[in-house]
Formats: sequence, C-alpha cells, structure tokens
Amino acid sequence: MKYDLSKSYDNQRLLEYHKRLLKKKSVVEFKEVFKNRTITQNAYLHVLFSLWGLHHGYLMNETKQLVKEQLGYSYEKKGRVFYEETSRMTTKELTIFIDKFRDWSNITCGLYLPTPEEYKIDYVRISNEIKNYY
Repeated sequence: MKYDLSKSYDNQRLLEYHKRLLKKKSVVEFKEVFKNRTITQNAYLHVLFSLWGLHHGYLMNETKQLVKEQLGYSYEKKGRVFYEETSRMTTKELTIFIDKFRDWSNITCGLYLPTPEEYKIDYVRISNEIKNYY
C-alpha cells in the first residue's frame, strides 16, 4: 500500500494499519517511494547527451548507448546488449545518473558539462549550438 504522508487522512490510515500489523506481529517492508523523473530533469539530461554527442561526433541515440554502456547502465541478455531506460528512473535515480554522467565526462573525456543552473544562465547559446548540430 502507498500512503501520501503530506495528507493527514493518509497519516491516520497508515497509523491504523501499523497498529494492526503490530498486533499480528507481521513481517513488513517499509520504504520511501520516489516519484518518476521530472520533465525538467529529462530535458536537462537530453541537453547533456546533445552536448556530449556534439563534442564527440555522435548522434543522440549513439550517445545515449555509449554513455549508458560506459556508466554501467547496460546489460546482456541472450547474447544481446540492452540499455536501461532513463524514463523508468525515479527522480533520485536520475539525479545519480546525471551526476555520474557529468563526473565521467569531465574526468574521463575532458568535457565539462554544465550544471542545471549554468545551463539556465547560458540557455540561448547552448540551445543554438545544439540546434546547429542536430
């Protein structure tokens, strides 16, 4: 069951459920649920993919595959390689992916990718650079 703890009604329901489980001495799993990635996160990630691809001469899909492979977000099944979908990541998981991508790009490839704040400040120039390439 999922409860939105920002709502008092759900808080009460969760406490009642908790009491019932305690009485039964149940084995339970309790975890925080994160929301799926945001549209803003997705747009920013695509800017990073575009900048990396532009710098190294790759198309968007090629870039996504190369980056995911290098960062360990690929797997093999029945002799074929598959890539994890960022669309299935939570906001937290995507933040970790983006941080790894930026660090890897800077350290291994020598390409600094802008932070979200830097991108907002330099949005026009970066967008034009990407438009002219793709």
